[in-house]
Amino acid sequence: MRLGQDEKGLESLKGGITLLARESRNGYLGYEDWDLNGLVRTAMRRTVLLVAKGLEEKQNLMAATERLLIRIDDEEHFQRRDVKFQERKDRGGPDD
Repeated sequence: MRLGQDEKGLESLKGGITLLARESRNGYLGYEDWDLNGLVRTAMRRTVLLVAKGLEEKQNLMAATERLLIRIDDEEHFQRRDVKFQERKDRGGPDD
């Protein structure tokens, strides 16, 4: 969409959102406690709403997509940190 290929970008975004929704239904990337606070799901719902409105909301859609990607990255970072913390705790290591 940033390159001016709006229709192709919109279709790609629809496909990506569909896959994310399907893959994150029961956790994501092997993390069962994925998105406990609902931040990713909230960002995804906002993006889906704007996708449904189509290109008339292009700027808002692009911003919402960026926020969704940031939420996913933040959640993945949190999950990885939590797994490492739990592994140290299980080994009896110090709590960082």
